[in-house]
Amino acid sequence: MRAAGGVLALLLGGCSLIVPGPDDFTYTDGDDAGRRDGGADAGADAGVDGGGDDAGLDAGEDAGASCAATETVCGGACTDTDTDPAHCGACDNACGAGWECRAGSCYDTPVEIAVGMRHSCVRRASGSVWCWGGNFYGELGTGTSMPSLVPAPVLGLAGAAHLSGSSALTINRIGNLSEFGYNCVATSSGQVSCWGSDGSGQIGDGLMDSAARPTPLPIPTLTNATDLALGGAHACATLAASPRTLCWGERLGALGTYDLTPRAVPGAPAGARYRGLAVGVAVACVIDGTGQLYCWGSNSGGAVGDGTMIDREAATPVVGLPPVVDVATGWLTACALEAGGQVWCWGADQLGDGSTSGSITPVRSSLSDAEALWAGPLYSALQGGDQICARRVGGSIECWGLDGAESQRTRSRVLRATPVPLGFWDGARSLAISLVHMCAITAAGDVECVGANTYGQLGDGTTTTTATPVPVRLP
Repeated sequence: MRAAGGVLALLLGGCSLIVPGPDDFTYTDGDDAGRRDGGADAGADAGVDGGGDDAGLDAGEDAGASCAATETVCGGACTDTDTDPAHCGACDNACGAGWECRAGSCYDTPVEIAVGMRHSCVRRASGSVWCWGGNFYGELGTGTSMPSLVPAPVLGLAGAAHLSGSSALTINRIGNLSEFGYNCVATSSGQVSCWGSDGSGQIGDGLMDSAARPTPLPIPTLTNATDLALGGAHACATLAASPRTLCWGERLGALGTYDLTPRAVPGAPAGARYRGLAVGVAVACVIDGTGQLYCWGSNSGGAVGDGTMIDREAATPVVGLPPVVDVATGWLTACALEAGGQVWCWGADQLGDGSTSGSITPVRSSLSDAEALWAGPLYSALQGGDQICARRVGGSIECWGLDGAESQRTRSRVLRATPVPLGFWDGARSLAISLVHMCAITAAGDVECVGANTYGQLGDGTTTTTATPVPVRLP
């Protein structure tokens, strides 16, 4: 059963990686035969017949003779010290875990990307987080309110294991926007810290005011988080122990109600560790250990997926959906991915099934070979909607839903009813979609952004808006 597209929401948001010691030698005093014949003769034989040092030298010379001109012999094997993280720039010069070796220098690899409307952030393999763009509410985490056109390190963070960023956005009667950016991380130990705007209690520090939080503040009650996701003015984390899902900020499914500290989501399954969490503008979803998907929040467009249009504060099973391995939420649309690659969507009119009408239960999109899924809200020409993107087997990035660039050009709401190639970023490792720009970790491990750049959110050192991806100036 289908229902018409949903009511425009008033809160928007951005979605939704020993040197061994010397060998020990023990001399055991035995009989003369053991000392003289077994020791001296065996040692002599080994030295003469076995080759001793000569054998090692010969092996090294043989390996060197067969190496390419650009390779070096390290540990008896041919090694490209320009690219090998175990021998980066020189033999035995190992890079940190997850780092890459680029041109003979260790590089702290970007592993996770997050965006708000005016800012962007990236988590690197070392556990550091870097942000750039607007900084009205301290969302860059640099301890000041100064913007930055290039990435700057977030202060006081170590061991970040999950990153999520968002924008709490209000729209007044004449369509002007007010944006409040914030971010949260979960460390490898499970501690959650947030920074930026706290106008709806989304920092989780027990307050709700207009003061900026320019450096990360830990949430004392969250110490065993396994996943993290931020929506418009609300954030959620899944935990390693019961209760499994906690959220804070403006409560989904009961707008105008605020949780200033994390609150357990009623109805969320407690029997298995979750494998996926997504928080959008108006709806959130979580996957349990069996692949069953539960959603809650505003249901005016059917994005909860329970066959009704009744708002849900409690987590509710999505009906008619097979077991899934990934989920993405935008504004009034949600999509999920089966292990075999089939994408299912429900909610407003951005389902990717060739139609332009919504559905209050999941429908198959035309994409059946996806391997990763992302979603985010767009706002172009005073028109709201969702853009959903997937990486297909083979690497092609294809998107459907609201076409932000075309909507801006025509000043009308342009929908793509079926997936179309994005035209760049094929093979991207990760993608993040805000209301006005997108960023990606490319197949090569670089960070690039495209779209609006009024506040420097593209990170290329300029404020020039572009329809062509530009490289972020990440050190």
